Amino acid sequence: MLRALLTASTLGMVAIAAPASAVIIAAQDFNDNSVLEGLLPDDPTGLPGFTFDGSGLGWTLTPNDPPGGLAVGVLNETILANDVDNGLATASNIDGNYLFVENGLGATSTVLSFDEVDTTGFENLSFAFTWAVNGVEFEAGDFFDISINGESIFNVAASDDGPDPFEDGPFVENFVGPTLDISAFDGEALNIDVTFEADSFVEDFGFDDLVISGDVVDDGEPPVDVPAPGAIGLLGISLAGLAFARRRRES
Repeated sequence: MLRALLTASTLGMVAIAAPASAVIIAAQDFNDNSVLEGLLPDDPTGLPGFTFDGSGLGWTLTPNDPPGGLAVGVLNETILANDVDNGLATASNIDGNYLFVENGLGATSTVLSFDEVDTTGFENLSFAFTWAVNGVEFEAGDFFDISINGESIFNVAASDDGPDPFEDGPFVENFVGPTLDISAFDGEALNIDVTFEADSFVEDFGFDDLVISGDVVDDGEPPVDVPAPGAIGLLGISLAGLAFARRRRES
């Protein structure tokens, strides 16, 4: 019986180690951010909806110049009027708030820049997002681009020759998006820029549901043997049995 108890105690010692698993490193869905209340003035600094005031990964907007008269900032499916010309208000798969860009008449692009993301200790990085366009009036020279540390990882450009993805792509009036393998940036500090380039009031972009994830790096350390639940109590019973047997022999 004592041998059986001691054997059970030995079997109760197990190796516990956290397996590598994908975890979310940074994310932004804009859902608790303020929303735009109207078209941008010439100086939109600090304007609700144009400025990050929610949770998640921080961001800043640099609109095309001049920004006055445009809708650039956080919107949702309920905003149709109130001086906001929302060309994506009826798009499919809207998930609460989203970043909206009505880019027009300016000589520069509108750029959405996120706070730096530290991926030290992570590998097999991935980058997921959704986006949409209103599918109207895009022409050659218009594009949507995502870059990390100055290197483009996703780019779609309008075309005047042949099929035009801004007219026929799955993201026309529909929030969809890929999950990109960005493992080339494993362990680096990520500086993310999303660029919206267009030159007309009726050319609208939406961006949403950014998620950066990765696996925790396995540092190569061996797992530590720790008692499984109940093993310590079982060991105590075994020792008590040994003490009882010893007293019987001595008596």
